[in-house]
Formats: sequence, C-alpha cells, structure tokens
Amino acid sequence: MHDTLRTLTLLATATLASCWTPQHDEIAWRGHALTRSRGAADSVDRVGHSLTRAIEPRDEVTPASGDVLVYSIEVESPSSSYRRYLRLTVQPSDEKLHKYFNTTVTQSASDVEPRSKSFRSRVLPVRIELFDEHGEQIGESLAEDAMVDLLAMGFTEACEAYLRSDGKFETVDEAFEVALLDAPPMFSIGELLQSDDLLFDLAFDLVDTSLALTAIWAFGVRFTIEPKYDDVERVAAEGVTGRRGYRFPVQFLVNGYPALRVATTVVEPRAPLGLTAGITRIDGFRPTDDRYRVRMRLVLPPD
Repeated sequence: MHDTLRTLTLLATATLASCWTPQHDEIAWRGHALTRSRGAADSVDRVGHSLTRAIEPRDEVTPASGDVLVYSIEVESPSSSYRRYLRLTVQPSDEKLHKYFNTTVTQSASDVEPRSKSFRSRVLPVRIELFDEHGEQIGESLAEDAMVDLLAMGFTEACEAYLRSDGKFETVDEAFEVALLDAPPMFSIGELLQSDDLLFDLAFDLVDTSLALTAIWAFGVRFTIEPKYDDVERVAAEGVTGRRGYRFPVQFLVNGYPALRVATTVVEPRAPLGLTAGITRIDGFRPTDDRYRVRMRLVLPPD
C-alpha cells in the first residue's frame, strides 16, 4: 500500500489510566477477548518447526545477529480459514556502523505541566518472511531500522506495575513513569508496522476496515493501538520456562473505529524474545463479527 495512505497513532494510555472509564461495550469484550480462539487444540506443527531453530535464552535482552523467531498466524472466518507463518531474523550488522534512533515520550494535560523523556536505541536490520501453510515463502522484506533496544524493553514491567498499583496512581508523575515502561516498545512495534510493507499489508488484512472505508479513501489509514492494563493478569509462560508471563487486552482501531480486539500474552523479553517485546501469543476477534478470529503464537522448536 502506498506510503501516503498510512499514518500511525500510538497511545500511551497508562498516563490516563486513573481517569479512564470503560464504556459498556468495552466491559463486555474484555472477558471475551481473554478466551482462547475457538478451534482444535494445538498439535505438532511440523511446518513451523521446519522454519524455526532452537531458542536459547541469553542473559542479555537486546537482540543480536542471527536471532530467529517464528510465529504461526491462524485466521478463522465464516467463509474460510487459513494459516500463515511469519519469520523474523536479525541480520548481520557491523558494530562500528550501528545507527541510533532517538525518540521522546511526552505527557501533557490541561492541568499539569508537560513532561517528557528521551530514549536512544540501536537500529538493526531484520529480515521478514511470510510463508503459507505448506512452508512456501510468499513474501519477503527487510526492515533496516528495527529499534531493538526499545523492543527489548518489553511489557512485563508495565504489567507488574499495574498489578501492584491496581491501576490507581497517586500523582501524575507516578502515572507518567508507568507509561514510560511500555511506550517505547509499543512505539517501536508501530514503527515496524508503518515502515515495512509486508507487515503493514499483513496487519491491514487482519483488522476490520469496513467501518472506516470512506475515511481510508479520503485520509488514508491511521492505526491506533490501545493497551488496556486494567485487566492484566499473570499467566503461565507457555513453553518458555523460568520467565514471568502476563496477559492483557489490546484494541486496534482504524481511523478511530474498533477493528480488532486481542488478548496479548507476553513474557520477560530476554533474547531472542526481545525482538518482539516478549510477545508469545495473541488471540483476537473483530468487534463487528466475532466469528472472524485471529490467533498468533510463537512456534517453539521441537523438544
């Protein structure tokens, strides 16, 4: 899709959590989003296994050359179902030629003085490949500027902060500090979706754009990603031992319209899982038709 048709908005909703009031329809979908996708139980994924390699956690969190992660993406709808595989591989990069990216997170409200904090991250090239259900490659791209240090911050610290505080913060400063825990990796994921054609087209196919078609043709595509930490819970880290696991709802909007609601499972983002901010599983549905369901899961190598 042409670059002029896409923009991206990321909301650091943690800064507003203490005053956010859910609407009735949002209350209803939370429990629904946290259920597993309908369908058969997981079975041996021979195709996925053929695309991945052993995950060997390292003490450090930052991704490095050679790190590989594979995700299975299953889509169910009333008319069809299909499976795709997404493989991400960190490419070799000359340490002396590493580029850096700087970003600033700003919190502002009418009744407080604006505040901001800057982050600096190395950027590394990541090869992105898409495969069909038979393991045949159907797409490939190179994201040259993946902000790996920001991705490796992950979401577990933000989840834990919400669980400790029960989503209630004494001061705006405290809320802002919690927002800083997830804003950088969320921003980095958004930048990948925005800048890489393959990932953008994949995301565009998964979300519901029916309500926003008129706005899309007039103004382009604006993705908004809203994490909802109010319902975060601790869960088992499936297949990844020795790490804390959490699950929380996330809503994707297209030009302001709800387009996909998912339950996101994350673990501590020690390498190589820092490449995807520690995300191991996503289960979701389209709010306009919950018969359309999406499941994305980390493919673990065979034992």
